[in-house]
Amino acid sequence: MKLKILSTALISVAITGCGMPKGELITRPANGYDKIVFQNTARVKGAPLTEYTFSTGSVFVQDRTMKGVPVYCGPMTINVTLLMEACIIYDGNDTIQVNPTQMRQATRNLPQGTIKHIKAQP
Repeated sequence: MKLKILSTALISVAITGCGMPKGELITRPANGYDKIVFQNTARVKGAPLTEYTFSTGSVFVQDRTMKGVPVYCGPMTINVTLLMEACIIYDGNDTIQVNPTQMRQATRNLPQGTIKHIKAQP
């Protein structure tokens, strides 16, 4: 069992490149950062053998950019074993892009009502 968890974690780290890039922080707007909250758990496929899980209640804050593109960052689990901070692009209408700055970037349409878009408190 421990070997399976370790091998899954190692595969996940290899696939994601030892963690997501952090991007560049932006100046906090006067009315606060935009944020999204996952209203339901969402599981999406990434690279082969990789599944990303965004848990109910997870908050992603748009406080940075990656290669000039605004991204929302927050907690994500990879293959049910590796919890890490990740950045995604939120396209609106329950659509996200995982791995926003990598070649494996992929758009995922989630069930309606999965994501709630709000302003962070200033």
